[in-house]
Amino acid sequence: YLGEAPELTGYWMATGYNSIGIVSSGGAGMALAQWINDREAPFDLWEVDIRRAQPFQKNRRYLKERVSETLGL
Repeated sequence: YLGEAPELTGYWMATGYNSIGIVSSGGAGMALAQWINDREAPFDLWEVDIRRAQPFQKNRRYLKERVSETLGL
């Protein structure tokens, strides 16, 4: 996820990276820096935008059941 935490103004995050994150970290850092500075995403980041997460996804049981799928996908 990238973006400003929906429930905490001024708290920006870049989270959830695995091995692919190492490759994309430079671009993610650049995008996040521009987003913080300009107060809008520099390009379409909806796929990784933290605001697209749903409240039910904060549930530990849901996360435990789904986490094993993540790397395989």
